[in-house]
Formats: sequence, structure tokens, C-alpha cells
Amino acid sequence: MQGYSDMMNVGTWKTNYCTAERGFICEAWKDLSIPVIESTVCPPHYVENNGRCYRFFQDIPLDWESADHFCTLDNGTLASISTIYRFGFIQALGRHVNLTTYWIGLRRSNTSDLYMWSNGLPYIFTNWNQSEPSQKPGEDCVLSHNNKWKDTSCKIRLPFLCEKIIENQPLPPPLKVNCTASAMALNGACYHFELEHAESWMDARNKCKQFDMDLVSIHSTIEFEHMVEFVIRNGLTRSFWIGLSRRKDLTDPIEKISFYWSDESDFDYANWNEEEPSDSLLSQTEECVEMFTNGTWNDASCDQIKGFVCMESGFSGIQTTIKVYDVASTTDDNTTWLKSFINNPKVVFAITGVVIGLLLIIVAVGSIAFFIKSRKFSSSYKEPIAAGFENAVYFKDEENVFISEL
Repeated sequence: MQGYSDMMNVGTWKTNYCTAERGFICEAWKDLSIPVIESTVCPPHYVENNGRCYRFFQDIPLDWESADHFCTLDNGTLASISTIYRFGFIQALGRHVNLTTYWIGLRRSNTSDLYMWSNGLPYIFTNWNQSEPSQKPGEDCVLSHNNKWKDTSCKIRLPFLCEKIIENQPLPPPLKVNCTASAMALNGACYHFELEHAESWMDARNKCKQFDMDLVSIHSTIEFEHMVEFVIRNGLTRSFWIGLSRRKDLTDPIEKISFYWSDESDFDYANWNEEEPSDSLLSQTEECVEMFTNGTWNDASCDQIKGFVCMESGFSGIQTTIKVYDVASTTDDNTTWLKSFINNPKVVFAITGVVIGLLLIIVAVGSIAFFIKSRKFSSSYKEPIAAGFENAVYFKDEENVFISEL
């Protein structure tokens, strides 16, 4: 049985061939002679995890505001759940105390439809139940029921989970951005969701330009989570355009096979659907990229009509400086995608075909030149300049030197 540890699938299992090479975890019986060392970091009755202290309060159910105030009096706040790993810990903690329904620190802002954690942490992880949040009038606060989130009235009295952040770990200041009335501020960028009026990829990009934006580019799990959260919140059932495509004005056919963000930012993050991108490298049938409602990406015909998402970044909290790295330097952090790229049979065969084709052309040109030279002995004859290319298959991205990008 194979387990996952990536952000989107952590904790899930999948059958696989026993000969597949994977990392592994060993287990041994605990030595009962070794005493259990209690944590001295957290107060009594609190449980420590990764710089946080947690405690469920079951015997005094309170409404959301009172529960958050109670946690504040104990030098904490209602719990924030900002990663799937923290969610997994809280899930296990709830099972330990046999508690299935309780308040968490998430609620809708009084001035917008955006959700915020009571301690000011960015809202970057979601675990909504199906058809949630419903965002009905008066349902501004969020509870966890059987580890799924639901928005409900803040006046309901429930058990709650308090969280303390260990000293010397200050909270980041909330990000402040100024977006137009039609755009939504998320983690330091402005997003405009145009899903009712569908367009082709190029027309969608032109519409974004009218808002002084571009089609959305995604460079991290945090930004990806924003897209998934919006899909869940609005119950979308159709895919939509993002800013990734192979449409770039390039004369070199080798570089034409790569994908690029329309806002010219680095292609440093991907979440392809299984066996995608599926179009052959030199084909122009599926040059643009759509995002499915499950968050995965697919290459598709740019002429298809879809909704789209525009984005404008460069605000406080978003790094826009282009990094320059030594060409020879590489790291292991960004090699996973390259390995999957190389291990894709379609990619390998396509690159092999391109290389063989170029070699055949060179051989043909050389043969013709040799034939002409052998037939002509005129002193005015000038040898043809040899055809060739220099560094045509090198493409540098971030900390890696790629042969090419898909």
C-alpha cells in the first residue's frame, strides 16, 4: 500500500506495484521502560503540536463570539487550521476526546464575503462539507462537524477549540490590498472571476487586459488553494481558463513545445491532471490550459469557450522580483516535475523524433552539398554555409537547467 505526503493527497492510500521504488517508514514496539516526557511548553490540559498549543472546551458550550473571547482571556484565540497537516492533528485530537462538533476560528468578514481566521492568519486551507459554505443570511461563523466545515449562525452554543501560539512566533500582519469593486482580494493579489460569460482563451486574456489584469498565474500551493476554495464556495461544475499556454511568439520549434504564463512570470508550479498534458509536443491542437473543478489542469484547444479568472499582483506581501541563478546550480526541490517529464513515454518519443528529424536534415544537407561539390570544379564556386543551431534545446528556469519544459 502506498501513502501520499503531498499537500493535496496527504494521508490517503493507493495500491501500487510492490516493485515500485518509494520512501518508507519503519515501526517498532515502544520501550515501556522509557518514561513519557510531558511537554513543558504548553499550559496544563493543552496539547503541543508544531509550535501551537491546543485544548478542547466541551463542558461550557458558548456562541462563537463568547468562545473566541474565552480563548482570548486564556491568552489564545479560536483555533486556525491553515495546513492539511495541522488539520490532521486536530482531527486526531478530536477523536481522542470523542468530540465531533465544535467552533473553529473561521468566520465571514463583516465588510465582505471573505472568510478570515480570528487570529489574523491567512485563509489558505479549506475543508468545507459538500455545498458549503452556503453563505445564507446570518450564517457567518464556521463549525467543524465530523471534520467537515459548515457555516452557521454565530449564536449557536457549541464546544470549541482554543489555540495558543508559543512565544517568539509572532503572527504575520494581515495583507492589505486595494482592489476594484469587481475584484476579490486574496493573500495580496486581486482576482476577477468571470465565469458567466465564456470566451476563447485569447478573448479571455483580452478581457482581462480591459481590467488592467492578465489571466491568472499560479506559483504555489497557497495560490492554488485560493482557486480550489473559490470553486468549492461557488459550487462550480465547469472548467475555466488559466493563464498557462504554449502560445508564445517563438521561431525556435524546440522552445515552442514549452508552456508559459501569459503574464511572463516563471513556470515554477504545476498541478496537471493524470496523464496530462496529453497533446503531442509539436502539435498545435491543445495549446492552452484549463483548470478542472477538482483543481487539476488539462491542455485544451484555445478556441474552446470557457469562463476565466483574471489576476493582478504586485501588492504588499507578494514577491514580484525576478530571481537570477547560476546556470550550473540545481536543487532537488524542483526535480520531481522534471523526472515525471522525462519518464513520460510520449515526451521521450517526441523528443527522440525531433532529434532524429534534425539529424536526418543535417545528413541530407551534407549529402547534397557533397554531391554539388563533386560535380562542380569552377573556381568561382563558393561552399554553402553549414546549417546548424546553437543551444537550441536549453531552457533555463529558476534553479534548474531543463532540456525543455512541457
